[in-house]
Amino acid sequence: MSYASLRSIALMSALTLAFATPSPLLAQEQAAAPKAGKPAPAKATAGPKAAAKKKAPKVDAKTQAQINDAKKLLASAQKSDVEAAIQSLGLLGVPAAVDPLVERVRQGLPSDLLETAIVTLMALGQPSAGPVLFDLARYRRPEIRKLSIEAIAAVRPVGGEVVLAAALNDSEADVRAAAAVGLGEIGSPASIDTLFLALDHGNHDAAAAIGKLVPARDVKRLFTYLGKVPFRSLAPAFAETLKRKDVSEQDKLAVVARLEEVGTGEVKGFFNDLMASTEGGLPPNVSKAVLRAMQEISGS
Repeated sequence: MSYASLRSIALMSALTLAFATPSPLLAQEQAAAPKAGKPAPAKATAGPKAAAKKKAPKVDAKTQAQINDAKKLLASAQKSDVEAAIQSLGLLGVPAAVDPLVERVRQGLPSDLLETAIVTLMALGQPSAGPVLFDLARYRRPEIRKLSIEAIAAVRPVGGEVVLAAALNDSEADVRAAAAVGLGEIGSPASIDTLFLALDHGNHDAAAAIGKLVPARDVKRLFTYLGKVPFRSLAPAFAETLKRKDVSEQDKLAVVARLEEVGTGEVKGFFNDLMASTEGGLPPNVSKAVLRAMQEISGS
């Protein structure tokens, strides 16, 4: 396949893919490669290098030829060629497309192409992209850090939870929020104290993650935040706990009863949205308790 054909196919096809329409960044270009170094993985894991060393499955000759063509385009001095190569690797959708893309990222890319590369790594969904994403989670531009954290949550590399926990202390609120959301996606109950601490420090996006991860025996810990944190920020945590299969009916009824005691219009609206979103997914007794609480709030 010729360079021209590869570029044409990539540019046309990418118009229909999410990774071909990245969110805007400033036009300034950063020629230097991102800083090296990444947080140490948790001792309980094998470390991010383990994922990087895992061999990708072999590809057929045609796919390998396309990867080789993309590599040549990646080395081009023309920005449009590099962009076409990034997109073509994403369109291939094979694990073998990760390494050449990672290598090009480490060589340095303009900010807009770096964002496209990160989104492409996210679309490829390979944990082997973890090490470079860990580095980018410490990049100087907050937009890149945020996007890298979102990519880590998407590809779930070994050691990702440690990096996301560290990002809860980022200087930018948007990055901290992305880290909290990411922990909710890939975290474990071991992250719960870290998330509660983030909530204490005003990271309200930690609430939904807490709702997903808090051990069932500790669900009532959320009650201590009522009146301290705006209810609209706590609502996702309560919604997640009420939907979870591992939380007992008794604990769910306790949540409903405690929220009924709050008795505000916000709580009633929350219950209404909950019933609409679950569509009968709640245990019958919990559904009855919610409907009864809504009536009590209306009559108060």
